[in-house]
Amino acid sequence: MPKQTRATKIIKKPKIKNTRAHYGPFIKEGKLNESYMSLSNGFTYDDLHYIAGMIDGDGHISMNKGGTLKLELELKETDAYPVAYLADLMDTAVTLSVRPGDHKTLRTAAYGSKAWMMLCMLFPYLFERKSKARTFLKRKFRNVDCFHLANKFNFAYLAGYADAEGHFKKGTRYVPSENRTRLFFGFELTSTHEQQIRFISMNLRQAGFPVTTTFYHNSRLRKDGGRCKDTYKIHLHDLRSLRRLYNLLLPHCKIQRKAQIMRDTLTYIDYFSKFSDDDKINTMFNKNRKKTFDEHKEEDSI
Repeated sequence: MPKQTRATKIIKKPKIKNTRAHYGPFIKEGKLNESYMSLSNGFTYDDLHYIAGMIDGDGHISMNKGGTLKLELELKETDAYPVAYLADLMDTAVTLSVRPGDHKTLRTAAYGSKAWMMLCMLFPYLFERKSKARTFLKRKFRNVDCFHLANKFNFAYLAGYADAEGHFKKGTRYVPSENRTRLFFGFELTSTHEQQIRFISMNLRQAGFPVTTTFYHNSRLRKDGGRCKDTYKIHLHDLRSLRRLYNLLLPHCKIQRKAQIMRDTLTYIDYFSKFSDDDKINTMFNKNRKKTFDEHKEEDSI
């Protein structure tokens, strides 16, 4: 079977084409070249937390045989704002790729000295890819202070990881045993990395969120004959907790499709909170009253 190819097109070029030629070597006289510190001026701590979450979820960190480091993020075109956001901060090119079937993605990547700079800045905030990042950094440096910084949970990090691996749910679900339709809201995170799910769920519980975790055994086979990885999920459906969580995530979320679901969910929860408790919010509809969210909102405005 012939290998599928993709067409690529650069849609944004970096301001500085050759980082090493512009700033000099990343390591100068055995120390970090201070010229590279100007690259970090545009980053806030929330930026670094968010990017680390996104890289942990959908990013790639790799090194070729020649020792050139690459830090890369590629997302489908409809959800690609984080790619443009990261490219602006890193001053890297953005490439549009079109695969067979008109599948479009946007990609940005930092190479060499710029990738090393980014990895040094992101390392303290990574979790899922921290081990790989540590391996690469130790090839470059013998003693780097950031190696000893512990992971600190941050909702900007969670927003980045949720933009990559999160599912924000809203809708209706008919319950045959109750003969009625329930409103349904929920937040899920999915990963094949068990420790990542444990890390996030532990911190969410410590913050007062009643999350549950589930394990899914995957018996499907990959094209190369190997078995697909098992998956782990975090679930949250408690409405008061969803309201609090979404208010914490929204200031950092970059994918508008997901942000809109959060805003809609908050609107619906605030509207239905006039009913006495969370259970009634979830069971507003029965077999004699199957109306959409928008119909209820329209009635309220009349």
